[in-house]
Amino acid sequence: MNTRTVGRACTALSLYLFWMAGITMAETIGEPRAVSMLTERFETVFRGDSKLLWGSGKYDDLSQEDSDGLRVPFVYLTVSLNALRGDAANKTLRASRAVFVGAKDFRSPSGLGSVRSRFCYVILLEQKQFQIGQFFDPAPTDIHAGVSIWQWRADLKEYGEGNPKPSLLYAAQIAKTYVIVSNNLDDTKVAIDFLRSPQPQSSEPTWSRSKELLNGHTIWGYRKYRHLNADDHEPAGTTGVATGAAALLYLIDENKKYSTLIILSAATDTETAMNLAKNAVLPPLRFVDQHGGNWVTSFPLSGDNKSQDRVFYVMGLFGFGIYV
Repeated sequence: MNTRTVGRACTALSLYLFWMAGITMAETIGEPRAVSMLTERFETVFRGDSKLLWGSGKYDDLSQEDSDGLRVPFVYLTVSLNALRGDAANKTLRASRAVFVGAKDFRSPSGLGSVRSRFCYVILLEQKQFQIGQFFDPAPTDIHAGVSIWQWRADLKEYGEGNPKPSLLYAAQIAKTYVIVSNNLDDTKVAIDFLRSPQPQSSEPTWSRSKELLNGHTIWGYRKYRHLNADDHEPAGTTGVATGAAALLYLIDENKKYSTLIILSAATDTETAMNLAKNAVLPPLRFVDQHGGNWVTSFPLSGDNKSQDRVFYVMGLFGFGIYV
């Protein structure tokens, strides 16, 4: 092999390694930055595997009922995108690697229906050629920090059966990494600013403690209790939560068909542990003196009525309850 051939080979190898490093760096930065933004701005944050959201069938080896229960935090996203042209929901979710949602300001619906909230979805893209703008007219509704924002309306039924008012929604895309879908323009703009900037990962103590427990799970929920807010406790899912409780975690082991609920709280906080399990939907919580101390209960995702009731009950504890 002559010198010129060696040089070309080295150049090709260098470009390949640089390309691979870029992908690794993007994946490493992408998810933590999205989570940092949501945990700082919202009370509840959920992570969903994109495969869970592609369709309405079973997820991996879980039952249809348990799969549907785990989709509850992401229902508004699917319905919002389905209101657009061009099979937007299917194409967007299939272009993703993971989907996150932040929610706060929980309110009861008018009559029956899902709990209302201010929400912000962040879709982490896998397909780098994807463009959310393909589902809208060329001219965006607004431009913020050089990023196009599109606006549309959809019938999310978030106001309940007694109020047919359509929901106003906003979407934006950050380069080839994120798509934002929110029902609040200010939250959309804040998300754009945060996700475009070289923000460090969140060092907020409650989240730093929680992410050690959530690490390695593709579906999880996190809620930092904000005891001074004015939310109605029932739709917010905080009835019976004592002031000593710092956070609530929910994680799924789809391979073992098991889920675990964790309250980050001291051993003396028996009130919250008893209140969350007092209706006998959940197994009793037990105190585990690990990761600073927490109360834990687990139950199988067995696909029966008991399992389905438990999953929907847990969703309500994170502010994703349904009035039926």
